[in-house]
Amino acid sequence: RWICSSCTLRNSSDVFQCVACGTILVPQMSISPPSSVESLQPESMSMDQMREIAERKVMTIVENIIKFCRDQNMPFVDDQFPPTENALYFPSSSSRPNKCQWLRPQQITFSSNDTDWRNREWSVFSNPSPTDIKQGVLGNCWFLSALAVLAERPDLLKRVMVTKNYNKEGVYVVRLCKAGVWQTVFVDDLLPCDEKRRLIYSHARGKQLWVPLVEKALAKLHGCYEALQAGRSIEGLATLTGYPCESLALQQSCPETEVEEDMVWVKLLSSMEAGYLMGASCGGGNMDTNDEEYNQIGLRPRHAYSVLRVTSEYNIKFIFRLVQLRNPWGHFSWKGDWSNESVLWQQNPQLANQLFQRNADNGTFWMCLEDMMKYFDSVDICKIYGRNWVEVSLGGKFPTSAAEPLTGFTLEVFKECELEFSLFQQLSRTQESSNQSPVDTCICIFRSSVFNGKATIGTMVASSKRKVKKHQSCSCMLDVGTYLVINLAFNHWLSGYAGAGSPSTSGVALVSPSYVLTLHSSHAVGITACNNIDGLIADAVIQLALKAGKETAVRDGVACYQLTKGWGGLVVVAENRHQSSCFHIRCETTCNNLVSSRGSLYTADSVPPLHRQVIMILSQVDSYSGFSVKHKLTHRMAGNGVDDLGNWGPRSVKHDPPLTLDVANLHQPRPL
Repeated sequence: RWICSSCTLRNSSDVFQCVACGTILVPQMSISPPSSVESLQPESMSMDQMREIAERKVMTIVENIIKFCRDQNMPFVDDQFPPTENALYFPSSSSRPNKCQWLRPQQITFSSNDTDWRNREWSVFSNPSPTDIKQGVLGNCWFLSALAVLAERPDLLKRVMVTKNYNKEGVYVVRLCKAGVWQTVFVDDLLPCDEKRRLIYSHARGKQLWVPLVEKALAKLHGCYEALQAGRSIEGLATLTGYPCESLALQQSCPETEVEEDMVWVKLLSSMEAGYLMGASCGGGNMDTNDEEYNQIGLRPRHAYSVLRVTSEYNIKFIFRLVQLRNPWGHFSWKGDWSNESVLWQQNPQLANQLFQRNADNGTFWMCLEDMMKYFDSVDICKIYGRNWVEVSLGGKFPTSAAEPLTGFTLEVFKECELEFSLFQQLSRTQESSNQSPVDTCICIFRSSVFNGKATIGTMVASSKRKVKKHQSCSCMLDVGTYLVINLAFNHWLSGYAGAGSPSTSGVALVSPSYVLTLHSSHAVGITACNNIDGLIADAVIQLALKAGKETAVRDGVACYQLTKGWGGLVVVAENRHQSSCFHIRCETTCNNLVSSRGSLYTADSVPPLHRQVIMILSQVDSYSGFSVKHKLTHRMAGNGVDDLGNWGPRSVKHDPPLTLDVANLHQPRPL
């Protein structure tokens, strides 16, 4: 039998056209990519236009499937995601609950406490709202909190469900953006239920199917329902909308960084006024949380909440910065100041009339910004832009050493515009990768020109911070011109693990992590992959340090540029402007949860006259733990005619450790 690439029906081997949808079987020499994946767009296209094209294409197939099911008097069963235990759990899962049965909507029952389903017919939508969502036994609050925020905007929510009307054949299509790639997903309406025929996983009030169907489509994309355990709101918002997202930190990532309450508030207010969607992460990241303390105040650590409103309110004496949040559980709410039981509402009756919801028992509550910054670690923001914005996506891979060719993307801007770059690492939600940490990514945009077919690395015009996150973003305004986009990452380099104290590097796999770069812009742009760059990776890092680093004049004609606070470790670049003398510099570091690109925490280098050199890059390894670093720089000018390290190293040695092939293109001196 063969599986139809459009509707997933298993056809007999003696037919060459799908009996359900009419798709022709095309013989292939190798396994094809998942049929749901929409190809990456090499040219920028309106987001609405992309969606309309995808919907038109898929609805023709849906109509053919429904006709086939009616002719055969049988409901649709998705052969690519069959109703078995493999669709529920990882193969070796140890956390399998009681017996599960797969039922159609008309077979499902509800608890006697649920009254809103009576005298109702099943539908995909029925005036959807955030309070419709009820979380099941699955720990996927990161997804449901994002879905609840989306329910505040029915126009956006209905873009996710391509099939908007209930059909008894059980054929539905959901459109999701998985890690930067749009995918149209076919699902049937067989849903996991317990022995009492009640839904096990998430559901919606009033016999609405949009919640369990979107959840099932997401489970199909990731392999099974259990794969949806744990995550961050930013992943949910990006998956549901495809719009650019960013994370706003509420806690210090390391002792050197600072989080200013005023700046956080300005960002929250401006995002709410712009109509952006937001979700908040409670007690996650690197926060040291006490579960009992959080439970006593009505919060759940390592849990995602929807951000519904942000407002500044006034009385005669004070200004109140208030945020309205919602627990996707639909119950269990904050018990502190401005909670539903707080006396502050009685003391401020005017505010109570404007904001307070009496008898609210749906997980929605207010809290002040000060308390939010105490108990929450971040707010994820999804930037919903207008209809005229365009989108383009391209794939790439991070090299595993400096010996590999430098690659990037040439960008042509035809009209001054605003741009949003989003970088998605292609990490799977499998059981084997549950402890896999992403690499440290940094998006860099340089001015460029193309000469003899090669793109140059000019002055850097914008960059993201370097972070060990699955998702990275960068916003900027660009004038008309040619630019070069280079994505950097270092903590997966073998040279780093060789110096991290590991007993052997033979077991470290040389894997080039893949990514998808998505660009949203206010006007059409052109972007293509570039494998012919006139320069080395050292040139890109040097320009990054010159633009974003802290400059220190260590002596006449010599400067150091350092990236420390908020840069996921340490970057040190030395610049020797002397005409004839070499510059000696030693870097000694102590750190934890960091690896060095040179395989050593001690380096000594002789920088030639009129040259710059990347001295050291320390990169955070584990994103789930904090890091610390202390470094000391010692420097001197070399004597006349001396180009080696003198008494800092063996005779004739200019660099310690030596610049081997795997690091030379990053750490060799480069002319000014």
